[in-house]
Amino acid sequence: MFRFVLIVICLLAVVQVMAASETSEADKDAASVLTLVNKARSEAGLRPLKLNATLTRLCKTKANDMAARGYFSHYSRKLGTPFNLMDKAGVRYTTGAENIAMGQESVSEVFSAWMKSRGHRHNILNPNFEEMGLARDASGKNYWAQLFIGNPAGTVKARTGVVSSLSSKLRGLMN
Repeated sequence: MFRFVLIVICLLAVVQVMAASETSEADKDAASVLTLVNKARSEAGLRPLKLNATLTRLCKTKANDMAARGYFSHYSRKLGTPFNLMDKAGVRYTTGAENIAMGQESVSEVFSAWMKSRGHRHNILNPNFEEMGLARDASGKNYWAQLFIGNPAGTVKARTGVVSSLSSKLRGLMN
C-alpha cells in the first residue's frame, strides 16, 4: 500500500511540474509579445499596454479551439466572435479587437507577421487600447490569438476595434 501511495504522489508531482512548465512557457510568450508590442507603441508615441489575465485565458481558449477544430478564422462555431467570447466572460470594454496567426514558430515571427499586416498593425498601434491578452495553442500547431480592449473599467458602449477587414464584413452580415 505504501508503494502505491508513493507512486501516486510521484505521478502527481510530475503532472504538476509539467503543467507549471507549460504555464510558464505560455506566460513567457505573452510577456515577450507584450514587450515587443510596447516597444512598437513607444516608438509610435503611444502608452504601453497591460497584460490582462482574463484576455490571456480567452486567447488560450480561442487558440486551442482553432487548433483542435482545424480552422483559422475570427469566427468560431463554438465560441462565436471575439466579442461574443469577451462578453460571455464578463469582460468590460468600449473598444476591442482580435489578432490571430497560424504557423509562426516563435514570438518574434508572429509579431513580425502582425506588424507587416495593415489590420493587425492597426490593432497593435491603436491608441484606444489599454490591455491585451495573448496565447498560442497548447498542442504545438502554432495557432496564436491576441485580444485587445480599451476602457476596461467602462461600460460596453460601442465596439470600434478592427478585427480585420474581412471579419468586420462577416460580423456585419451576422448581426
